[in-house]
Order: sequence, then C-alpha cells, then structure tokens
Amino acid sequence: MRGNRIEIGDVEAALAALPGVEAVAVVPVGNGVVTEALVAYVSGPAAEDVHAVRERVRDTLPAPMVPATIVGLAAMPLTVNGKADRGELGVRAAADLRCGPFLPVPGAAPADPAEAPGTGTGTDGSRPDLPDLPDLLDLVDDVRAVFAGVLNVDSVGTDEDFFAAGGDSLLALGLVMELAERLDVYVEVDDFFATPTPAGVCKMVRTSREGA
Repeated sequence: MRGNRIEIGDVEAALAALPGVEAVAVVPVGNGVVTEALVAYVSGPAAEDVHAVRERVRDTLPAPMVPATIVGLAAMPLTVNGKADRGELGVRAAADLRCGPFLPVPGAAPADPAEAPGTGTGTDGSRPDLPDLPDLLDLVDDVRAVFAGVLNVDSVGTDEDFFAAGGDSLLALGLVMELAERLDVYVEVDDFFATPTPAGVCKMVRTSREGA
C-alpha cells in the first residue's frame, strides 16, 4: 500500500488481540491494483468505542498499517461457512471510508469530543502550547490549517498526532505534498512518520533552516 507491504492477517491479528473485540475483518479499499486504505470492522463490546480500539492498535502496529477507518458492528456478517462475509463488507467499505476514522456501532453513546490541544491563547497573547516555538508562531498555525484540511476536520492541535486524528499513509503523502505546495515546507515522509504533529513539522523546518 503506497510503497508499504501490508499483511491483512497481521492487522486483523492485532485487532483481534484487543480486549472486547470478538470478531474482526479488515477490507482493503483501492482501484483493484493499488490498495489506498484499510477499513476495519469489529464486533463485540469494543465496537461501542472504536476510537479506543484505534488508539490501542496504534501501540502495536506501524502507522502505515493502522486502518484509516474502524467501524463498529452489532454483529459481523457471516458466510454460510461461518466466516466474515468480506464480499458484503467490501461493498460498503469505500462509503465507510469517506465517513471518517471512527464509526461506532449504531446506538452507542458518542464519546465526549476532546478539545483539540494547542489552540488556546493566554491573556497576555502568549501561546502556552508553543513554549519552544516562539519564532514559528505564524508557521505552526499555517501547518495546523493544512493538517485540518487534509484530515477534513475543523481544527488540529499543535501536538495532535496526525494518525490518531484519522490520518493514514495515503493522507500523509497528500499532507507532505500540500505542505510543499502551499507553505513551501519540505519534509521527508519517513521523518514525518517519526513526528507526525504540526509541532514536529515546525521543528523539522527549524532544523533545516539552522543547517542551511
């Protein structure tokens, strides 16, 4: 997938090992030749909090292997042989991918939305989220805006992890290109994977400028 070898079985095994996951199926979404993203379907108690599922699986899988969307199901659709019906899931996977990174099981209580870190301003105009980036205040806000645009969300915090916010390896490539095109900011994809936050990008820019 975009230069990364992805074993669906490894992704499913990591998800299946999480507490509260009773059944799992991972479906690739692409054009039939290139896989662009992964959509994971889980059932069991964990299906009511797919945000937590994604957070936990990020601790065990490399970023490119983390599914772009995790969908909670009341029950896994099965074939007559009792296995996950990947055909049925494949029909809906592209639409589910467009809905966002977290689709809890219908009827589950929505999680309290977390306030995006790194957006407050002190009464003196200071930015407590940027104690070590005083020279990059304008840039970090521009970078946050690019992050939010690529992720299709209202805002992204200064230290918010791109992948935790719903990004995947495909979107990461798009982000790197957007940063170069819109802000004339150039970062290596591998470096971005190591520090996938607006603050991390800005620190890379500072390092690049200091070395110039």
